[in-house]
Amino acid sequence: YIPAEVQAESFRGVTTQDAERPQLFASMPWETSQGSGGKAGLGFARNKAVQEGRPQGVLGEKFHVKSLPRLVVLDGKSGRKILDGDDFVVETEDSMKNVIFSLNDDLAPETWVAAKNFSWSGMLGPSLQTLDGLKPTEDVLKGKKQVALFFADIKCPFCSAFEPNLQATIQNLKAKDPSDTEVVYIPAEVQAESFRGATNDGTPQPFPCMPWETSQGSDGKPGLGFVRKKGREQFGRVQGALGERFGIGAVPRLYVCDAISGKVQYEGEKFIVEKEEGDVISMTFDAEEVPPSWKESLPKTAVA
Repeated sequence: YIPAEVQAESFRGVTTQDAERPQLFASMPWETSQGSGGKAGLGFARNKAVQEGRPQGVLGEKFHVKSLPRLVVLDGKSGRKILDGDDFVVETEDSMKNVIFSLNDDLAPETWVAAKNFSWSGMLGPSLQTLDGLKPTEDVLKGKKQVALFFADIKCPFCSAFEPNLQATIQNLKAKDPSDTEVVYIPAEVQAESFRGATNDGTPQPFPCMPWETSQGSDGKPGLGFVRKKGREQFGRVQGALGERFGIGAVPRLYVCDAISGKVQYEGEKFIVEKEEGDVISMTFDAEEVPPSWKESLPKTAVA
């Protein structure tokens, strides 16, 4: 937020009304934006302020700002302008002459449109099981950069071989950046009794997980996860929504998604290396193909 309030007292960052009407975004200090001591600020000075002797701000000049609101989208690394809000912000009036602003989805940033139409609770259900009990899905995943969907069955030997390597990697990653990736376990256990989230054997599920009933369905209704062949053939379960969406045929499967849009960024089939020698199964990582932020967190024993 680049404040263009003519008077400092009107800026929400310095008023006593903050608790009732707080500034919703990180904001430039008013003095930095509007200037002080006769010196130009960095923001945009409105016509009234300019007429009273305030110099136009640096960003106001750079982006040729004439009126408000004005939105400019910059590249986070280079600072280069990517899009101008004038191209995708639509201004209309309703029958009461109230001004309404909306986004033109065809011209707005792709990630914005995806985020507007996406929620993790919509994809994974309203709640996830955690070591602290059932928690709202949005709360568990809030602030994460990536969400990894891990479809598995503890009874599957390949899943059991892979999980320790995934767990060690994520532990190392969270030690460096707690917000980088959260793994969500999507249970594919055929029997609810096999699901660790419902057992008392002292070996809890190491990741937040979708409740078994949410994944596998209940009362004849399809679930949201992946239903294995045995679950479909012996128990008449319908394939789950995510199983259909990702075309899953077997477990384990891992999809690393953008946390804002839910779009898959990296598929485990491209970076998980499976080997089977006699009775020994190994499931390791291809260090060159894993998500870039994971590379420095891979244990040596987890690399192919």
